[in-house]
Amino acid sequence: MPAAGSKGAPKNPGELKDDTSSSREEKQILMRALSSPPFANYRVWWSLADSKYAGTALIVKKCFQPKKIFFNLDRIASKHEPDGRVILAEFDTFRLMNTYAPNNGWKEEENSFPRRRKWDKRILEFVLQSSDMPLIWCGDLNVSHEEIDVSHPEFFSAAKQNGYVPPNKEDCGQPGFTLAERRRFGTIMKEGKLIDAYRSLHKEKDMERGFS
Repeated sequence: MPAAGSKGAPKNPGELKDDTSSSREEKQILMRALSSPPFANYRVWWSLADSKYAGTALIVKKCFQPKKIFFNLDRIASKHEPDGRVILAEFDTFRLMNTYAPNNGWKEEENSFPRRRKWDKRILEFVLQSSDMPLIWCGDLNVSHEEIDVSHPEFFSAAKQNGYVPPNKEDCGQPGFTLAERRRFGTIMKEGKLIDAYRSLHKEKDMERGFS
């Protein structure tokens, strides 16, 4: 969902856009759904992009209210991460980080490999700085860590777009399954002492549940 604000005007990433007939209709549909069971017992927080390109939402039962909510990795009160990619909720005994990781892309361009490398670096720094409290990290992480996590690892490892081959061999393959992304994610997991909760419960490959 896009953030509130007319074209050319500052956006409000905490509110849904409703200044056009289509956006008003979409907002009304969504708000009706959120006011009906079971969502009537939940509260929602938004962090939205200027368009429908990205954005995140966090829906929490009203009986489990977080102490603080941030929309960035720096924990600055009024700041929203570009494209609304982060919602961080602090509870009494743990933190919940909801993220929509930027896509790695296929080519070495400004909004591709460098952007994802910068994102992974910031996530690692945040995880290391947050070791004082248990962390639950969820959302769209845009990475499949191990071969067991994809349906056809050989195919994805060798995938190309229009025959393009990146200069760094570790950047080759399907975005989300390149060796570089998987290694950086592995570093975040290891140094942050994180556990893949799904894989911990499901140790065997399951094509009905696996990622592609």
